[in-house]
Amino acid sequence: MTTKYLTTLFPRIKAHAGITGLQLRDLRREGVSRMVEKGYSVLQIAVFTGHRDIDMIVKIYNAAQAVNIARR
Repeated sequence: MTTKYLTTLFPRIKAHAGITGLQLRDLRREGVSRMVEKGYSVLQIAVFTGHRDIDMIVKIYNAAQAVNIARR
């Protein structure tokens, strides 16, 4: 599956499912958040997701860690 194919297919799937207000990048952020919850390090997540700049991962990581601390 190519990026172009997924980018083309995603809006059609959303429309078919009746989903509004969701963008493809939201799924990537959700994936990163789940990896943080599972205990992966920032560098492991960067390698897996292909992020060249880890600033966004660090922001998500810090936000998720704050939520985990608040839960405890």
